[in-house]
Amino acid sequence: MGLKNIWTSLLVLLDANLDAELQSDIEEDINRIYGVKGVGEVMIRQAGPVKMVECKILTSPSLSLYKAHELADKVEDHVTNNFKHVESVFIHVEPSKEKFVSAIVPVRDVNGLDSIIHGHFGRAPYFVILKISDENVVIEDFYYNEFLGEKKHVGVKVIKAVIKHKLDLLFTSRIGEISFHMLKDNFVDIYKTDEGLSVKDIKKKYRNQKIEQITAPTHCIEESQSSVSQS
Repeated sequence: MGLKNIWTSLLVLLDANLDAELQSDIEEDINRIYGVKGVGEVMIRQAGPVKMVECKILTSPSLSLYKAHELADKVEDHVTNNFKHVESVFIHVEPSKEKFVSAIVPVRDVNGLDSIIHGHFGRAPYFVILKISDENVVIEDFYYNEFLGEKKHVGVKVIKAVIKHKLDLLFTSRIGEISFHMLKDNFVDIYKTDEGLSVKDIKKKYRNQKIEQITAPTHCIEESQSSVSQS
């Protein structure tokens, strides 16, 4: 037992990882947090019963410095609140080296890049999920809006259904208050587009930087619900 205690103490002094299972659990948990594009270099240091965690997270290259700090704070709070004996967490934030972003577009039909933009995020019959890189645009998936017949918070339900794609961008002409804030809280940038354009048109405008960001909801909750009840 004495030799074991000495060996453990030496490992602590050498900054060795004494809990590979905890390291794996933390890495897996952080990877689930929206806005995190990858996790690496998870180190666990120990001082008596107290553990200190240090790791690197990857984020979208387009994420602002303010949002990157906000994401780091979110990760730190999550780890300290969900893992016993973890006293402190230090997060290094780095832009992901992946040269693509994930985008979602509400569309009227399923016609590849010629699909036509629908006028409202939550009420679109379909959504196209895109991977946009410097070289090309690839359609990753089409999603059918299974919540179309419901009256309230359809956009929120759609977001929860497609959140697994770790979206970076949304292109839409209109978006409600709750959906807007939910996406912004999950580090998704929202861009203004015109109803009736094709996905191909949006791709060109985005690459040529001829598209503006939406910085506030385009309509309030009351307007959204009344328009649904009238339809």
